[in-house]
Amino acid sequence: MKRILYDPALPGNTLYTSISDMRNLELAHINASRGKGWYPEVIRVNKNPQEHFREIQKMLWNKTYKTARYRIFTKNENGKVRNIYSLPYYPDRIVQWAIIQVIGPILEKHFIYDCYSSIKGKGPLLCANRVYKAMHYHPDETKACLKIDIHHFYPSINQSILKTQYARLFKDKDLLWLINGIIDSLPENDGIPIGNYLSQYSGNLYLSGFDHFIKEKVGIKYYFRYMDDMVFLHDDYQFLKELFENIKFLLKEKLCLDIKPNYQLFYTCDRGIDFCGYVINHDYMKIRRRTRDKYIKKSKKYRYEKMNNHNRSSFYSYIGFLKHANTYNLQNKYSKPVMKNWLQRYGEIQTRRNNYQK
Repeated sequence: MKRILYDPALPGNTLYTSISDMRNLELAHINASRGKGWYPEVIRVNKNPQEHFREIQKMLWNKTYKTARYRIFTKNENGKVRNIYSLPYYPDRIVQWAIIQVIGPILEKHFIYDCYSSIKGKGPLLCANRVYKAMHYHPDETKACLKIDIHHFYPSINQSILKTQYARLFKDKDLLWLINGIIDSLPENDGIPIGNYLSQYSGNLYLSGFDHFIKEKVGIKYYFRYMDDMVFLHDDYQFLKELFENIKFLLKEKLCLDIKPNYQLFYTCDRGIDFCGYVINHDYMKIRRRTRDKYIKKSKKYRYEKMNNHNRSSFYSYIGFLKHANTYNLQNKYSKPVMKNWLQRYGEIQTRRNNYQK
């Protein structure tokens, strides 16, 4: 993703003016519309982009911009029901992309390296690989594991604390006015909306102080976080047991967050760590049983059925996910027959096309 960065060397240039710069708004539209070219709002902006960018710029300059009303719907992901808050593409999604393109790189400099969610060049795969390498190359230092998860993380974020964190980092009053307006746009009195692009960075910022405390004050070398899922690795089981009580108090007292009661504290020699979609052990990585069962079910279905583009893309995503784990025998048993069936059908289609052209 390309970004226009704030350049303090330019006279009179502030973070807020960089956000409202026409080049930044144009790039925000390009990034926000990626994969959404068929949206009616995107089509409308594309018909006369400069006029729409000037209108957004005018709203920002005059401070008349106000976050639109959210469209709220529920989404069920593996049994977890979440409220998703959706904003109109124009002008809200463009504005939020314009903000992140400027302040995103500044925020990322304040995050620890082992924070992986919503950051360019990172993600769940890199996070899982980092955990695996720590366990594989340093088995004596990763004998015990503490794995915790925050209960209702986004809805539990305290808006006042989040605003204070932004104010400590940025001194541009116009920028803080814009960010605070988006934070206050949630119909509820607290929390930040799942679905906002800014919320992803706000979530990381909210836990950034906690991350630095764990790494630098407590001295946990092998600590990894993917949004609100955290893994602590140490050579002393009792140390992690005592640490958990301190963490529980600290998160509640300082950040108004509660840890889910299903936290896990165990020896890594007894079982693997279920994290970022993989089950990670000292010498290998597996996929979750639920993922494996879905993959086998799809493989058996597509072995004999005709695959359309959607099904083919879905199946390829499984192959891409599986190749990073120790799944050679699994793929050999289930992927190859499906690929053979597809290639055979594809060859028949090509032959018919060639014969038709002749």
